[in-house]
Amino acid sequence: MSKQASIAIKAATSLAGVDRKQLATMLGTSTQGVADKLSRGRWTADELARVAELCGYSLAIVDGNGRIVVPVLPTTSVD
Repeated sequence: MSKQASIAIKAATSLAGVDRKQLATMLGTSTQGVADKLSRGRWTADELARVAELCGYSLAIVDGNGRIVVPVLPTTSVD
């Protein structure tokens, strides 16, 4: 993935009021680990889906008309 994923994650977590500690806990890493991932821009589709769910959003592939073509669901639920 590109750093665009990190930009999207920063925006989504900021809008949802999710801090890096919450993000780190959900991902099972440290806040430094989250900082490293944000810097490198390496995220799996599952991680993106889990971040979206943590923020109260969902991740999907959407066509040009805004219709969801494929929902991207996390393999584990964020509780």
